[in-house]
Amino acid sequence: MSLHYALGFSMLQIAPVLPRKLRASVRGTGHAGAAWLRWVSRETLAEQRLWIHGASVGEGLVAKPILSRLRLALPGPVTAIHTYTSPSVATWNGDIGADRTGYLPAPTQITNVLLAFQPGLIMYPRADLWPPLVAGAGRLRIPQVIVGGRLSRGSSRLRWPARALYKEMLSQMSAVCAVSADDAERWTRIGVPPKTLRVTGDPRDDEIIAHTGSRGALRELRDWAGHGFVFVAGSTHQSDTGPIIEAVSRCPHAIRLLVVPHDSARSASEEVRRRAGRANLSANVWAPGDPSPTPDTRVVSVSANGLLRTLYGLGRAAYVGGGFEQSGVHSLAEAAAWGIPILAGGRALRDPEAARFIRGGGAESVRDGGQICNHLARWFADDAERVRMGERAQACLSHGAAEKTADIILRTLSETTVTARSESAHL
Repeated sequence: MSLHYALGFSMLQIAPVLPRKLRASVRGTGHAGAAWLRWVSRETLAEQRLWIHGASVGEGLVAKPILSRLRLALPGPVTAIHTYTSPSVATWNGDIGADRTGYLPAPTQITNVLLAFQPGLIMYPRADLWPPLVAGAGRLRIPQVIVGGRLSRGSSRLRWPARALYKEMLSQMSAVCAVSADDAERWTRIGVPPKTLRVTGDPRDDEIIAHTGSRGALRELRDWAGHGFVFVAGSTHQSDTGPIIEAVSRCPHAIRLLVVPHDSARSASEEVRRRAGRANLSANVWAPGDPSPTPDTRVVSVSANGLLRTLYGLGRAAYVGGGFEQSGVHSLAEAAAWGIPILAGGRALRDPEAARFIRGGGAESVRDGGQICNHLARWFADDAERVRMGERAQACLSHGAAEKTADIILRTLSETTVTARSESAHL
């Protein structure tokens, strides 16, 4: 692991010149080891201990319903920790139910933290494998499991040199839980042994389904939404803003647009308002605590974190952002849970999660504002078609994936206990 150690030290040395988010991540991991060791030394840890590692918020949410089921199924209390590398988790208001959440320790500290915490199992949502953690756990013979494992057909992990590195890390996994049969086929191409591979569905769907709120939430926006057909555009980037504004301005019907930018800073919402104004659409920026927008406001841009899942419930159709960018489209599942049809940019077809909704007839990929406009006009005129497509979107969600995944983890823990007892008996 000397290469990874060298990388870690060099990143700390150049931290002052790195972009803001990456600099925060490097500094966070650099100080994390000591913080974790202090926490372990002070805490009374349960006999059952789990370590969950995911880079950002999305990965953590995959693990959330699995962890809640494991707490109910395992005998006695459980101590669970959640590590991450993205600063977005540090400022996130939510949690996944872990006893402590913090940055992943730097490579030089990972083994020390593993020895101190002594997890019974490490869980990697979405296959967010971190080489020093995988290697350290492998040396200590700690079971490791991938949960909600996705692998897109265009993933760099299928190509050299990433493929060689991932094949080595995957050999350390006790189980790989793939979201779909297509994902499973791609995991086998990298080298996952069939005996460790299972198709479970997407555990995050269970969490989304269970926590989809009431349409009566957010009264201030509900009052505004009640005045017409609302099109909710969630997790939008600048590349999405132009097409959705164009679509609403061109649509022959009075469509209302509710935008929730991926960047929750007020400046992102102000940019949406300005662009709507240039298209002669009355627009407003709204945040919790503000009064309800006036009925004649056509575009409302929301400047707040953590509301998107509820806001999709105000819409009759949805657009999910990111599909016009190389980084890829955001999750369609939260919109699908409300049973509304979904649109996304053209790159959505390359994303395995988005593709399942498109193949299932609950979503469409679009090239530009004109195509978005055409879909909106059709759904406005034919509500029965809109409802049918929304039902198809909802039907694409996995049910029971978290339970299946938890069962696999319980079996892995049980097999590890039996093996350990057998080895002890032969000493």
